[in-house]
Amino acid sequence: MPRPGPRRIAVAVRLTADLIDELDWQANAEGLLMASGEPNRSDLIRLMIAYARENMPTGWRPEDWRPSR
Repeated sequence: MPRPGPRRIAVAVRLTADLIDELDWQANAEGLLMASGEPNRSDLIRLMIAYARENMPTGWRPEDWRPSR
């Protein structure tokens, strides 16, 4: 059964095992847990993206950034 509320757009991001561990640790530390008690890294990443959209300057890119081909 789908979750209630508005439909979320799917975004795929490749993460290293080390980064997954860091995100899980941060989700636990911030109390972002699924009903099963597992860390909810999806909600953490949604919060990070929302923060970046509100606070990053327009047109900002990391140094040496190039669009993927």
